Amino acid sequence: MISKFFVGCLLATAAFAQTTGADGTFHFTSPQTPQSLQEAATILRTVADIPQVSIDASLATLTFHGPADKVALAQWMLGELDRPGGETALHEYPMANGEVARVNFLTNVPNAQPMQEVLTVLRTVADLQKVFNFTSRQAIVLRGGEGTVAFSEWIVDQLNLPSQQKPDATAREYTLTNANPKSGALARVNYLTNVTTARGMQEILSTLRIVGEIQKIFNYTNQRALVLRGNDSDIARAEWLIQDLDQQPGQQAAGTHVFNTPTGDDVTRIFYVANATPQGLQTAVTAIRTEANVRRVFSTTAPSAVVVRGTSDQVEAAAQIIAAGNGLALLR
Repeated sequence: MISKFFVGCLLATAAFAQTTGADGTFHFTSPQTPQSLQEAATILRTVADIPQVSIDASLATLTFHGPADKVALAQWMLGELDRPGGETALHEYPMANGEVARVNFLTNVPNAQPMQEVLTVLRTVADLQKVFNFTSRQAIVLRGGEGTVAFSEWIVDQLNLPSQQKPDATAREYTLTNANPKSGALARVNYLTNVTTARGMQEILSTLRIVGEIQKIFNYTNQRALVLRGNDSDIARAEWLIQDLDQQPGQQAAGTHVFNTPTGDDVTRIFYVANATPQGLQTAVTAIRTEANVRRVFSTTAPSAVVVRGTSDQVEAAAQIIAAGNGLALLR
């Protein structure tokens, strides 16, 4: 029979090992640059939670110190990044605390800018903070709870597409389990089919943030994709805005473009205008903010529109302001 004293000694020994930590050394066998070595060190600090990392660029070697389990994780991560090929295999490391680490090779993400956009999407929309890139292998290394990692993997799969593959406008949807109510449990990836410029994409993105109050959203320019997350009503409004604004210039349908929230006096309306200059649109936005006391208002130049959200009375006041002039002609 094992005594309580003996068990206590084992637990104390394990705790001491975790406190004092372990040393690790990794030598890259594949060619590395000063940038790639710095990125590898950042991966250890950010994803593996190992603050003590030093680089010997002449030997392509990293040395590090931390808790034994984190050092083992670091050795695995670096080994996956140093191994040639295997981009389509599952590179996963389960941890004792229930978290999962992954290495993903984004073979269709061509350079640093789109890679940074993928990282920002994961940090902003998936709430994944333990993530960083390894540019020379077109890889990202991430770590989190199983649910967060599964959601992140889904996002990566929607974005890591060949450049010649242009998805249709059908929104891709993901429902999170046990999600933070403030963040929302419904996620979408929308591919814009008619808005082709970076400015046009940014205008729709800003409209969703300001008018739709969608904070967990970011763009992926290569596929003209918007990745967003929120609750059911916010996502429904966002989908309506995207579908209505993703139009070719001059193809906006006449008539009233209105979205009514199912509960409460919460109205969103898009006013398409003709003969609009950026200055005229901004003048109208300023007037609506000051005269109608509407804060959720934004304008887009392609298509030329003013998007307003407020009570029925506020939206009607905005319509009167636009109809009154400001150099704009309301399309009816």
